[in-house]
Amino acid sequence: MTWSFGATPDNLLDLVLTKKKTACSSLYSDEYCNILRNVDFSVILDSKDEAKCIVKHKPFIINKFKDISIEFAKKEGEGDLSLEFWRKTHNNFF
Repeated sequence: MTWSFGATPDNLLDLVLTKKKTACSSLYSDEYCNILRNVDFSVILDSKDEAKCIVKHKPFIINKFKDISIEFAKKEGEGDLSLEFWRKTHNNFF
């Protein structure tokens, strides 16, 4: 499976490469969850569609937006690592 991050692929990729981003989130869809259940690794692409790293998938969990924890927000590695920042940016993104 190959993919790139949404609006700012190089910025988020850099967070992965520097090990600041160790988790990701997305909107729920049955199709996407079924794909992820059958994939152990994926290749992350940069904004030029060039492969930059391989990541190992860990088991995922499904949470409601309101139930995201500060621990998870920190693992996403974005902004000031606060839950407030995570909620604001992901509410706009989703």
